Amino acid sequence: MYASLLFAFGALGASALPNLAVWNGTSPSNCSSSSSSSVNDTQILQFALTLENLENAFYMEGLSKFNDSAFQSAGFAPVIRERYLQIMQHERTHVAFLSAILGNWSTQPCNYTFPLNTVQDFVTTSFALESAGQAAYLGAGSLLQNKSLIPVTGSILSVEGRQASWISSAALNATPWNGPFDTPINASDIFSLASPFITTCPSTNPPLIVTPLNTLTLTPANATAGSNVTVQVGGPDFNSSSIPIISSATPAAAPALGGNFLAYFHGLGVSFSPIAQDNTTSVPTGLQGLVFASVVSTNSSVPSANTTLSGLAPLNIGVQPTADNSLN
Repeated sequence: MYASLLFAFGALGASALPNLAVWNGTSPSNCSSSSSSSVNDTQILQFALTLENLENAFYMEGLSKFNDSAFQSAGFAPVIRERYLQIMQHERTHVAFLSAILGNWSTQPCNYTFPLNTVQDFVTTSFALESAGQAAYLGAGSLLQNKSLIPVTGSILSVEGRQASWISSAALNATPWNGPFDTPINASDIFSLASPFITTCPSTNPPLIVTPLNTLTLTPANATAGSNVTVQVGGPDFNSSSIPIISSATPAAAPALGGNFLAYFHGLGVSFSPIAQDNTTSVPTGLQGLVFASVVSTNSSVPSANTTLSGLAPLNIGVQPTADNSLN
C-alpha cells in the first residue's frame, strides 16, 4: 500500500529524493551538524514523524480510554467518536508513510503523558495537536530542498487542517477557521507546544532540529481580543537529556518581563503588545481565530531566534458568524 503511495510522487529511489540518503543506507551528510541553521529534508521529515507519532499515540490512548458510552455521556453525538476513529486511522497512515520514506532513519515513538481526565479534555487537546501539526507543516514547507516533497507534506498539511477545522466546528461547536490565512510556525516554537506531552524519547532516535525554550503561560488562557492577560515565563520546556536534539543550547533564565513584548502570530502577520512592569498586557483588538503568542525583546522587527524569549502559548479567539473575517 505505502509503496504505491510513494511511487505516486517519484518512486522509491535516490533520484526522486536525492538528499534522503537513507535510500542507499548511508547517513545524511549534515545530520551530524551541531547547528540547526542548515537543516536537510531528512531532519524535517524526522521532526514531522515525531509529531505524527505523538498524535498517533494520543488518539490510540484517548479512544481506548473513552468508549462510545463515555462520549455520549459527555454530550457528544455518536458520529463524533466515529469521526475520531477515522482521524486515528489518518494519523496511523501518516506514521507508516513517513516511516517508509525514512527507513532506518525514522524516529521511534517516545513515552507520552496526556491529561485525559474527561472526554472534553480529549477533544480540546485534539484540537491543539491538530492545529500545531498544521502550523508545523506550513512552517517547514519553505525549508524543503527537494521540491518533490512539497506536494507530499502539503497533502498531509491539508488533512491536518481539515481535521482541526472539523474538531473546532463539529466537536467544540466553535469557529471552523481562523480567517483567510493560517499561520506557519518554526520547529522549536511548535515543539514548545508538543513537548509537555513527551516524557522521554529513545536515546537512539535521530536528534531533532529543535532547541528548548522557556515555557509561557497566559492567564486567563481563554483571553479575548482587547482583554488583559498576565504573562508568566518559566523554565525550559524540555530537558535535552530526555529528548535527543542537534543543538546543546539551553535558554537563558526567565527574563524580567516588564519592558519586553508579547508577539502574536496570526495568519501571515505578527502584532505586538508591551508587557507592563506588573507582567500584564492587553491583547490587541482585531485578532481572530487561533493565535500563537510568544515573549520577545523587541517590537521593531519580525521575531527571530535572537529576540525570542519564550515558547508559544495559544489563544483561541472565537470568530462570530456575523464578524468581518476578511483579515485575521
